[in-house]
Amino acid sequence: MSASSFVPQDHQSADDDIRQKDEKTVDDFLSVGCGCQRQCHKNFTRDTFVLSRLGCKAMDYYDDDHVNHFHIMLLGSLYTQVCDSQQVLGQQSKHKETDRVLTRFQPYFRGIPMCQKHFCLHFIAVRKSLKQ
Repeated sequence: MSASSFVPQDHQSADDDIRQKDEKTVDDFLSVGCGCQRQCHKNFTRDTFVLSRLGCKAMDYYDDDHVNHFHIMLLGSLYTQVCDSQQVLGQQSKHKETDRVLTRFQPYFRGIPMCQKHFCLHFIAVRKSLKQ
């Protein structure tokens, strides 16, 4: 017996509907593009986009301890991509530190830099929530 025979039909059709919606969202995004100068939407395949979104949705649930694993993964990703230390190396001297004026956020996916619009598509995040 295959593993799919144990999945109820209504559950499998709901999964198919979710996948189709994500595929349509990704297709719409890829046809328009992200609009940034780097054209970062061309760095990944359509399947990578879809699988990323489906993986995020699979982790978006609360366990018995009221912990949402998607939120933990997203926060971890954001913390690794934000530069907000008190001191930074100055542009004039590689050895003299100066006070940081602004916080810098450069989103990455699989080690490749991307724009915020692209990042939000991969991680099903709302740009408004990233700015908070």
